Amino acid sequence: MELVIWLVGTTLTSGVLTTLIVKWFDRRKTNAEASKTEAEATDVLTKVWERSLEHVQKELEMQRQRVYDLEKKLEAAYEKINEQNMEIAQLKTLLGNRRKDDE
Repeated sequence: MELVIWLVGTTLTSGVLTTLIVKWFDRRKTNAEASKTEAEATDVLTKVWERSLEHVQKELEMQRQRVYDLEKKLEAAYEKINEQNMEIAQLKTLLGNRRKDDE
């Protein structure tokens, strides 16, 4: 009878210990899987942000080039306006001199 009690006790104890150990390993596995999933999600988000940043940097460089080109065109337009103003001043002077000669 003592042998039966001992066998039942040993079986129950080993079953409980096995269950506790399996649950402990499952919890660790679940935590590790959650950490892995979180790391993978962070990696995906990081890659998305990097691609977005690259796109924004390319767009910024294109806009900088466009501003540079427009500034050059504006400078050329100002130079042309100044030349035309000087030409108008010269023509006014010539016209003024002719009027004086005609009088």
